[in-house]
Formats: sequence, C-alpha cells, structure tokens
Amino acid sequence: MRSFLFLITLVIFSIAGFAQQLYYDFNSAVPANFSTTGVPLSLSNEHVKDGDNGLKWTAKAGTVLTANNLGISKAEIGNRKASSARLFIYSKRVTGDTLIFRFYDKAGVKQREGHMLVNYKGWRDYHRSYFFDYNNPTWLPLFELDRMEIVYKPVNPASTTTLYLDAFRIIGDAEQRVLGLHMKLDKNQFDRNATGILDDYLNTPDIGITAASETELRDALKVRAFYPFNIPSVSSSDLANAKKYVNACNIRRNADKSITGRGLFSLNNEDTLVQVSNYCAYLAQAAIKSSDTDAKNKLIAFTEYLVDQGLAEGAPFLLELGHYRNIISFTTGFLMGMSLYPEDLKSEVIKMLKWHVGYNIIYKTHGIDSDTDFMHLRSGFLFQLAALSPSPDIYVRDLKALSRYLRKFANFTEGSADGFKLDGCAFHHGVHYLGYMYMTKAYIDRIYSLKGTVYKLNLDAYKNLVRFIKASFLQSSEGMVLSNAESGRNPFQRLTISAEDLEKLIEIGGDIKKQTYDPELAELYNYIFNVKKYPVAKAPLDGYYQFNYGQLGVHRKDNWVAVMHGFTNRLFGAEIYPTQNRYGRYQSYGSLDVLYRGDTTACGYPKFFGSWDWNMPSGTTTVHLPFTELQAKQARADEYNKSSFAGALALGKNGIFAIDFIENAGNKYTPNHVKFHKSVFSFDGMLVCLGSGISSSNKTSTTATNIFQAVSASDNSAIYVNSQSAISDADYSQRISTANGYAWLVNGQTTGYFVPKGQGDIVVERGTQKIPLHSSLDGLQTTTTKFSKAYIDHGKSPVNAHYQFIIVPATTAKKIKALAAGIASGKVFKILSQTDTLHAVRSLPEKITSYVFFHEKKNVNIGYIKSISGEALVGIKESGDRIVVTINNPDLNTIDNKTSKWLSAPYKIDLQLAGNWAIVGKAGNVTINKKNHTLIASFILKDGLSETITLVKEKH
Repeated sequence: MRSFLFLITLVIFSIAGFAQQLYYDFNSAVPANFSTTGVPLSLSNEHVKDGDNGLKWTAKAGTVLTANNLGISKAEIGNRKASSARLFIYSKRVTGDTLIFRFYDKAGVKQREGHMLVNYKGWRDYHRSYFFDYNNPTWLPLFELDRMEIVYKPVNPASTTTLYLDAFRIIGDAEQRVLGLHMKLDKNQFDRNATGILDDYLNTPDIGITAASETELRDALKVRAFYPFNIPSVSSSDLANAKKYVNACNIRRNADKSITGRGLFSLNNEDTLVQVSNYCAYLAQAAIKSSDTDAKNKLIAFTEYLVDQGLAEGAPFLLELGHYRNIISFTTGFLMGMSLYPEDLKSEVIKMLKWHVGYNIIYKTHGIDSDTDFMHLRSGFLFQLAALSPSPDIYVRDLKALSRYLRKFANFTEGSADGFKLDGCAFHHGVHYLGYMYMTKAYIDRIYSLKGTVYKLNLDAYKNLVRFIKASFLQSSEGMVLSNAESGRNPFQRLTISAEDLEKLIEIGGDIKKQTYDPELAELYNYIFNVKKYPVAKAPLDGYYQFNYGQLGVHRKDNWVAVMHGFTNRLFGAEIYPTQNRYGRYQSYGSLDVLYRGDTTACGYPKFFGSWDWNMPSGTTTVHLPFTELQAKQARADEYNKSSFAGALALGKNGIFAIDFIENAGNKYTPNHVKFHKSVFSFDGMLVCLGSGISSSNKTSTTATNIFQAVSASDNSAIYVNSQSAISDADYSQRISTANGYAWLVNGQTTGYFVPKGQGDIVVERGTQKIPLHSSLDGLQTTTTKFSKAYIDHGKSPVNAHYQFIIVPATTAKKIKALAAGIASGKVFKILSQTDTLHAVRSLPEKITSYVFFHEKKNVNIGYIKSISGEALVGIKESGDRIVVTINNPDLNTIDNKTSKWLSAPYKIDLQLAGNWAIVGKAGNVTINKKNHTLIASFILKDGLSETITLVKEKH
C-alpha cells in the first residue's frame, strides 16, 4: 500500500513533473499546522484514500478547518502546468451542505475562494487551479499562499456532520481537471475545458412523463431488441485475476455498516478505470455463465466499494473520447452486471454510467449536438441505458428525446464545429475528414433501429444525411478508395461507409418516404458499385463537383474519379500526430489523385501503409527533402497555408480547382519559403494543370511539381514515355527535356499525361524504394516497394517557375499519342493567361472559358470579362446569343467566432462584362447595373457556394 512509502513523513515536498508539491497523507499524525474551531481533528481508518488513515473532521455551522504556514510561492501558484490543489473529502450521506475554501496570503488577505457541495455520498475531490479556475476567462493576480481555510456551511444551521479528509495536495497537481457535480456552484469560474461533462449533465428532461400509448410501447420494445447485451464466457485466468484484485482491496464494513477498504487513489487514471471495469465484467460473466456465487458476491461488494471510492454519478473521472477502446471497455464492463446488482446499487451504477457517457445530452433543447466521436463511441450506450429506465413510460420519454438528438445531429453546423456542412462535407477535428468519419456507421445504425417506429428520423434530417452520404461516395472511387489527401493522419484510408451501411440507409429512406426503398439512394448504389441491385437506373453522376468546406474539386467520368485537394489558413491539409503521418505534410499541396474502380492497387496506392515517397503526392508542388528534414519537428504539427484561397467551382461536367499557397512552416519545420499558384481546369475527360509563381529558398534540394507516383508490392505495371513501346524495366531513369518539343506519358494505371513544349525537364523513374513508415520517428522502420514516378524539375531555389501539363485518365499510349498532336496544335484548348493574378483557359469544343482570379484585376479583357473586384473562380459558357456566367469564391471569407472558432461571412464581388446584356430569369444574390456597354454584376457569395446568371445579348 501507498502508506508503506510514507511511514515517517507527514508533509511531503517532492519534485514531480513541473512543480513542487505540498502533500498531506494524514497517515501517522494530525499535522501540526492543521487545526479546527470545533471538535479536535483526529485520525481515522474508517474511510481512506491514500494509506492507512485519513483526517476525521466533525463540524457544525461556521466550523473552520485551518492549515497554516503553507509557504507556497508565487511561482508555484503561477505554474500553468501544475498550479492545482486536489483535496479529497468523504461524506457518509448526501446533505446538500456547502464547504467554502478560502486561500490567504501572508498579510492575511483572501486571494481565492471556492465552493464545494456535499451533494454526494462517498469520496469526491476539490480539484482546482489557482491560476486558471477562479475568475475565468481572466486570471487573478499571483500571490504567496500562506493559509487555507475550509468553512462548513450547512443547509440547516442546526446540522452537524462528520467528514473525512485525505490525500491533500495543496499545490503541484498537474492532472487534468474535470468538473464534477459537487463543483457546479463555481462552474462559470473554471477553465471551459474542465466543464464539458458537467455541462452535459445539467441538461434535464423537458419532455413530460405521460402514460405511453400502445403504439409507443410496442415500438419501444422493437427498439430495445436492436440493442441486445451478450454475455461471453470468462477465462479462468481473467476470473482469477479479478478475484485476486478484489481480495487485495480489503473490502469490509465499518461499525455503522458503511463500506470501506483500501483507498483507490488513481480512479482518474484511464488504465485503472478500464482495469476495474474489466474485473467487474469477468465477475459478472462467471456469475451468469457459470453460476459462480463467489463471483456474484464479489461483484456486488466490489461495485459498491467502487461507487463509494468515487466512481459514481457526479464524480470527476473522465475517459478521453480519443481513446476509443477504453471508452467502450469501461462502459461495457459495468453493463455486464446489471442483472445481478440489487436495485439500489443498480440505480447507482446506471447513474454513474449516464454521467460518464454524457447521457443527458439527449435532453438538450438548444444548439446542435454534432460531436462525431461521441456519436461513434457513445451513442449506442445511450440506447442501452435508456432501456434500463425504471418504468416503460420513462423509457418512452427518453426514446423521444433520443430521436430528437438524432434529428439535431443531422443539422448543418458552422465554422470548425464537428458535423455536416451544407455542401455535403463533414467535419472532425475542425476540417472535412472523410478518413475519420467512423461515426457514419454508428449514426446509420442508430436511425436504423428507429425505422418503422414512431421514433424514426424525420425527412429534413434524412435529407441532410443523404447530402453527406452522396458527397462522400462522389469523392471516392467505385472501390471506395479515398484520395490520400482525405485520409488524415492514417494514410491511405478507405471510405468508412460500407455497402451494407448504404443498404440500411436505402431502407430507412424508403420508410421515411413511405416507399419500399429510397429510389435516389438506390440509383447511387447501382452507380457506385456498378451493379443492378435495385430496379432503378444508375444515377447519372458523371460530372464535376465542388466541396469548398473541404477545399475539394471532384471530376468523375466512366470508371475514374479525379480528386483535387488544397488547404488554407483555417483548414489544415495534413494532420500530424506523435506516431502517425510523420512525413505527411505535403498531402494537400494541390494534390491531384486519379482513382480507378477497384482496390488501392488499381489506383497506384500502397496497401496497409506500404511504401510511399512522402515527397511526391501526385499533382503537388514540393521540395524533395531528405526524410529527416521532411518529418515534423514537433509531436503535433498540423499543416496550414498562409493563404485562405483554395477550392473549386463546378460547371456541370466541367470545373475549376485552384490554390494560392504560401508556406507556413512556423516552428514545425525548417522553412523553405515555398510559394505557388496552382490551378486545374477540367473539360469533360481532360484536366489542364497550370502553375505559376513557384519559388523556394532551398538551395540543396529539388523543387518539383509531381506528375504522378504509383507503387506496387509485386507487379510494377509498364509505363509509356513518348512511345507505344512499353517500358517494363525494373530500374529506369530518364530526364526528358521539353525545350524543343512536347512529351507524353502513360502510367501503369492507364492515366495519360501531356507536357507541352517549354516546361523544363521531366524526370521519369522506375525502381525499388525503401521508405520510412509513416509512424517511424527515427526513419529506421521502413517498407520497400516497386514504383514508377514522374515529376517536372524546377531546380533548386527556383524563382517564378511555372508548369503546364494535361491529364487524360483511362487512356492508352495510342490514344494519348494521337491526342498529343491535337493539343499541341491548339485545337483542343487555349491557355489565355498564366500569371500570379490570373489563370485562364478556353475549351474550344465546349465553348467555355474558365478563370481563376487569385486577386482582383482590372483590365482583364479576356473573353467577356473586363475586370473583377476580388478573388474568384468564374466560368462562362457560350451558347448562341447567350452566355451562362457561374462564379464563386472558394475562400470561405472567415471571421472569428467564439463558439465555432470561425464563420463564413458574405463576400461582395463586382464582375464587369463587356457588351450589352439582359438577364434571363431571376437574378438570385446578384445586383445588375449597366453602363457604357458594360454589365456590372454585383454578387454576394458565401460558404464557397456558387451563383449563376444567364445573359442574352440585347437587340437594338
């Protein structure tokens, strides 16, 4: 036991982590500097937290317990990482009384005051930072702490009480603070990061308990059937360990029948929480599956003891949402024993679990509850706990609240908040994050359990969900492979939505729409999986799609999808964790991935985090660094742009993608001062890629625009370079100059590339590469694979470099060779501008001119545009005497917001068009003025969405 470490010392000063600690364990004697105005303090072993004894304090109204001569310096009070006090206090009963904590300096001036409710039975702690938690959001002056007082203030002035104190760390505690129910009086004074679990708990039922109808009761039983609780068998070793641990806790009864035992000091430690929950599970399994009476008795005593030690409703314990297995294990372990607990103990365990999982979020009537981790990890437990309600009527009430929670979850959120965005994106960790949308399966399962009942999802929420589902599939290949730029910190993730999930959703939609199935999603299913499962045509979804909350452009046709990705100053392009994605900073540097039907191999991607040259994501412009320099210097190093302009504009089957990039290395990397302007113009089955203003300060490493990279663990498919003769050499390296003519290539995945004359040197390579795993911190853990790759070499420390190349997916050497001649002759498209202000390309067959305005520009005079007042993407389609003008600003034009960090704000932009034009139909968010043979269209743009107007030439 801990007491063996502290047999002699009463007051312990120890350097631990960041600060000196003043700690009292009360094991051997009442400290000389502790006193009280009431009954003298004494030691007691009735209830302990650390060691053999605690401090017993009998108090009545106004009794003061004092600790003098604490000698705590300003520096310790001001230590941001370890400036907390943590004081454990035991109550035998719930009284609702208040303890007032006062902290004085040497002059006797009170510097801090806090309150703790005795609204609990068992152990709780007064856990509070002197620096952060007394006047949030501002901080009080630092002081030298000399004296602490605890004043007893009962609800009934005539009351007396006996409390037990133990494990008093008056300074130096560095543990995460989690506000318990007993601290609610001072909730608004705490740092907001400490209040989340209490905020959820303080939501109370707003739906009344009424006599449930026959239909409500019948449907409630249907819902309950979706959440069975299976009890597995326990191994003999697990059961033996559980019984051994319970015996070591020395659980016993005091003379007053209250339970006690060895103090559990680390109940805020995740490993301990999971361990004790697992032991409860093992004992329950043995009792249920093997009729082990000893296990049952131990389970009941052990659980009561844990509740008494503070593992209870309102106690400040927390399992991080990010630690997925722990959350599931902890909750599941205690649910195992529900059929065995006496009713009073069962009630306490249910309350504890509801507190832990944030159950009362279902009673929340305001705001949107869009935490995707919560949905993924805890939403199933909400239904299991609701089913344990003490009466059918309460269960029905809570099912109504759960149904509302699921409806609200589908509401569109703003800014960086988790959840669905109005363009079909979905946020996690503040960005569109398809690689981590694990919550989708959980959400579909939840609403599937309500299908066919009075609690089912409503149509509006369903439509929002379908918008996200459709967008997700559109962004992936028909094999559900994602662009690596959308994978997040685990490279080469697949879409987290399965065919089975989509099938369930099709059923759900049919139920909501009063049909057999949802025909819209059935068409999507047939299209995505290239099947005829449902008796509907495949959805005609080839075309171009913009997702500007994700800085994404998506071009789909036949069996391929091209995904273009950027990032901004608000929305990171790579998430780098201590042991994940260590070399992934280039993931979104204007990436352009062409994905094909099939698995990752069909897309040229590695399997299972295989070997991948992290310097060369396809389509990006990067500095090819040694991997020791590519890796982030910090454990967490999300990659941000200094610019806010990145995204896409959809123009039917055509579209535009662009990114204005300025490196933002900060302290994460050695700066290379990389800059570029990048655009991709999609015209039906062709992508025209332009770059300008490319610069880098790195004088030792090559700056390049990466045309493609493809890898394979076994078969390195042949490529073609300026010839219909396949190149299948195991090792191949060629530098191709475009000084005197164009070049073309086809990679092993059938993607063709045309590079016009005058684009510098192209490097084409094949071979075997040995690359550090994305999780390797020292670069020594590697994988080896075969590769083919090509890039345009801009040299070292380029200034104002540029490039042009064209991508033609799903082609052959014969086809690209024939197409190359047509492209070179200028019969397919014309590049009208390639400056740092404007990229513009005209597709001759399509009669469409597309523009990327990186900044405002006067005197444009290209096509019909005379000038524009700001940054924008613009497409103008000609048809006879009409033109269709489509415009957006992929820059979300963000403004700061306290709740969601930022919001997209309206953006006004004026576009001047040459000629005399009349508008056709309604104008939308645009004002039209005419002057001197010029039409001035003033658009209000927001959320990266586009506006379209149709104009017809005026006849005079």
